[in-house]
Amino acid sequence: MKGEGRSLAIPGGVDDFREIREGGYYFVDKSELVSDIVNDRSKVFLFTRPRRFGKSLNLSMIDAFFNLEYKGNKWFDGLKVNSHPEVEEHRNAYPVISLCMKDLVADDVEGFNGRLKLMLKSVYRGFKYLRDSDLVDEDLRREYFSAGDLSDMQMERSVIALCQMLEQYHGVKPIVLIDEYDNPINNAFNRDFYA
Repeated sequence: MKGEGRSLAIPGGVDDFREIREGGYYFVDKSELVSDIVNDRSKVFLFTRPRRFGKSLNLSMIDAFFNLEYKGNKWFDGLKVNSHPEVEEHRNAYPVISLCMKDLVADDVEGFNGRLKLMLKSVYRGFKYLRDSDLVDEDLRREYFSAGDLSDMQMERSVIALCQMLEQYHGVKPIVLIDEYDNPINNAFNRDFYA
């Protein structure tokens, strides 16, 4: 790993686990969170902490551990999660959908919906290999990988549809990570479009 043999830096403002592990930064080992998740077996986890407590870094770490795109990485070498052999079968074994709502700031509902649609289109671009796969339902592919703008109904179902397509393609249920989930709510507070 980079950083070995030289002094480590404090990762101020860095919330990407891979960047911290490869970039020679100090890292407070919270990797046992992964074993907590695997051993708990709940379907949904909600991590609430005050601002600047490392929620985004933890989600990035969870993504790095479970995401099949990162198979073969060395980011967890020497970390506590490796003392939990029961999690090894889950390492880089799932497709992961990452949604970050940090930039979903708007002055009205139309602006919010427009930004949300752009975010969802960007997420779908990351899985464009599904578009031409015979393993994925043709109607879903046609509906969600079309060049046009998402309708409101498509937008509402887009994450569910992407989960269905990923499960059809990979044979396992995907993991969905949502960062800054409270930002749209906080932004809409005390405005006409708060619902």
